[in-house]
Amino acid sequence: MKTIAYWKDSAHTLRCNVSTVNQTYGVSAANSQVGYSCDSVGGASGSPIIDAGTGRVIGLHHFGGVGGSTCLNSATQLKNICPDAGSLLSCATN
Repeated sequence: MKTIAYWKDSAHTLRCNVSTVNQTYGVSAANSQVGYSCDSVGGASGSPIIDAGTGRVIGLHHFGGVGGSTCLNSATQLKNICPDAGSLLSCATN
C-alpha cells in the first residue's frame, strides 16, 4: 500500500511543511538534513520528500522524531546525494 502524507493533522487543516534546512540530526553528516512536519511510519526510510510547489524530490526520509518538542522527521537533502549518484539520478542544479 502506498501512502502520501500531505496533512500534519487529522482534521486536514494544516499542511506539512519544511521547518529546518541544513541541520545535523543524530549521526548524520553536518548540515545535510532537512526537517519536516509530516509524520511517517516504521519502514518509510528511503521515501522521497517532494516539494509540492515544484514536484521535485528534495530529500530521502530516514529519521523520525527529531527536533525535540516539535517532533520533526528528517531527510538527507538530495543536493548531498546527487554528486555521488552519477547517472542514476537526473538532478536539478537550482
